[in-house]
Amino acid sequence: MLKISGEALGGGADSADERYDRETILYLVDQIQSLVSNGHEIALTLGGGNLFRGTTFVKELGIKRTTADYVGILGTMQNSLVVRDFLELSGLKTIMSVPFFIPQISESYIPTRLRKKLGGGWTIIFGAGIGVPYFTSDTATIQRALEIEADCIYMIKNGIDGIYDKDPNKEKGAKKYRSITATEILEKKLAFADLSAIEMLRDNNLRAKVMSITDLKHGDDLNTGTEVLPK
Repeated sequence: MLKISGEALGGGADSADERYDRETILYLVDQIQSLVSNGHEIALTLGGGNLFRGTTFVKELGIKRTTADYVGILGTMQNSLVVRDFLELSGLKTIMSVPFFIPQISESYIPTRLRKKLGGGWTIIFGAGIGVPYFTSDTATIQRALEIEADCIYMIKNGIDGIYDKDPNKEKGAKKYRSITATEILEKKLAFADLSAIEMLRDNNLRAKVMSITDLKHGDDLNTGTEVLPK
C-alpha cells in the first residue's frame, strides 16, 4: 500500500503551479511501474493537501470542521482521478474505488472484489478516504491496507526522506531515525502522520516505511527512509 501526500504531486515552491507538476507525477508513475514489474501488487491512497487544507480554512473562513473535511475528501478524489489517468496512460490497468456510489468515475468499495483485482494485475487507487469527517487520509490508508491484507505501507512525503526527531526543514541538527517503533512515535508525538493511524499500525502489527518520492522504487533498501516497526 502506498500513501502519497498531496503535496508530493506538486513541484514545490519553484513550480508555476504547486498543485500538480507533470514531471513529478511521471516520475511517480515510473516508480510504480518498476514495483509492478518486480511482482508487487500495488494499491495507493492520496492526500489532498496540495488542493485544500481543512484546518487552515476552518480558521480563515470560519466554516465547520465537518464541511472542511468533506471538501478535503473531494480533494483526494480529484488527486486520485489525475493519478489514475497517468497510470492508465503508462499502460497499467488501474481502478479507482471510493466509498460512494459514483459509477461514472469509480468502482464501489468492496474489499473482496478489489483483492481479486489486485491478484489479477490491477493497480487500485482508494479515493475519498473512508468517506466521513474526522478521519484523515493517513487513517484511511491503514484501514484500507488492513482490509486488502497489505503486508507493508510506504508513506511518501513531500521534501522529506524519513522520520526525524524534529522538523528538518525548520531546525538544524535534526536526527533521522533509520527505524523506530510505533510505540516510540506515539510517546515522542512525532507528527509525520495522524497519531490515530500510528495506533492502528501498532495494534494491528502492520509494518510501514516513510520515505521521499525519489526512494520509492528502492523501498526495500534498508538505507532508504525510516522503517516503522509495530511494537
